[in-house]
Amino acid sequence: MRRALKPAFALLALILSLLGVPEARAADAASTLRVHGLLDLGWHSDDEAFAANQFIAGDSPFSPYRLRLYFDGQASAQVQVFVQALLTEAGGTRVDGAYALITPWEDKDLHLMAGKIAWPIGTWAPRTYSDKNPLIGVPLMYQYHTSLRWDDIPRTTDELVAAAGAGAAGPDYGGGIGSPGMPIVDDFGWDFGVVAQGSVRPLEFAFGATQSAPSWASPGEDANRGLTALGRLGYAPVPELRVGVSGARGAYLPRFFGPYLPVGKSEQDYPQELLMADLEVQRGALELRAEAAHNDWKTPYVGTLGVQSGYVEARWTFNAGWWLASRAETERFSKVTGTSGTYPWDENVDRFENGAGYRVSRNVLAKAVWQHTVQHEADKTEPYDMYGAQLSVKF
Repeated sequence: MRRALKPAFALLALILSLLGVPEARAADAASTLRVHGLLDLGWHSDDEAFAANQFIAGDSPFSPYRLRLYFDGQASAQVQVFVQALLTEAGGTRVDGAYALITPWEDKDLHLMAGKIAWPIGTWAPRTYSDKNPLIGVPLMYQYHTSLRWDDIPRTTDELVAAAGAGAAGPDYGGGIGSPGMPIVDDFGWDFGVVAQGSVRPLEFAFGATQSAPSWASPGEDANRGLTALGRLGYAPVPELRVGVSGARGAYLPRFFGPYLPVGKSEQDYPQELLMADLEVQRGALELRAEAAHNDWKTPYVGTLGVQSGYVEARWTFNAGWWLASRAETERFSKVTGTSGTYPWDENVDRFENGAGYRVSRNVLAKAVWQHTVQHEADKTEPYDMYGAQLSVKF
């Protein structure tokens, strides 16, 4: 068991005993296992724009194929288990999620979730799947690689600014290219943690702890000997309206940086601090969603690096099974001062994605999109245009 989460699991066991949750018995529920899947077949027109849509493992929603397999088990009347596996050409096979869901009372919306879980912040996680996403791409705040790495430390602002715009390729601070830079929230890097979630209408909540910060997960052995506290509080007065705020704070640097940090400092002194807000409005055929994020990474040698991001997404559904969708989004980086002046520490970026979709049948969706991305370099802008198509098949 992971050392950093032992206290959390001990607390979970104590809560369950106080709630009177019985041990799994054959009489509670027969053990069941359900296997189902989601196959995405994709096409894209431009390799450079495709690189700006890649996840850390190298795959993308625009990849030629991505296969998700879901294994859902009912261990007892109160305990369910869920495993998600993803197979892609670039990323190989990996387990995205593996967790237990405990429901103490059948008549109350309260659940305890433990294992490798999705980040319980924001509202994108339920819509990350191709059969829920009205477009193909993922919002910048959940995918776009900044030029700040988890596995290397920039020693000067000049090193950092020189690597601006290289987040997807792997920024080089002078020691060589390494891992891609961190997104604000790594939607495809779930972490090991414990979360309580549910609702007491009109309020909804999700609070817990994970082994690392949302920008870089640590689902295996705990990499920095600390916990990230995170969660969301929402308000849904009517089914058509939903608003919420989310937050997270925790260390993102691994502990192997210990000898290279300033004297008397540890990785716990350099957390990621994230504040988010979300809005959903549904009115007839119109669905409108928006999220905003203010994120700070504390660093050992170049101070606090801030980034603000947000998107607005709309979908209009027609009776014949067609829909039109659009998403406008942006990321803006705080400024740092180097020997040649004051600049944003990374290249500001805007993205627009527009498309149409058609529900071929209950389990088959077809989409086509045009995506326009603009990176703002110091003295010019660099646009990327990409056309993409996707067939989503649920089975």
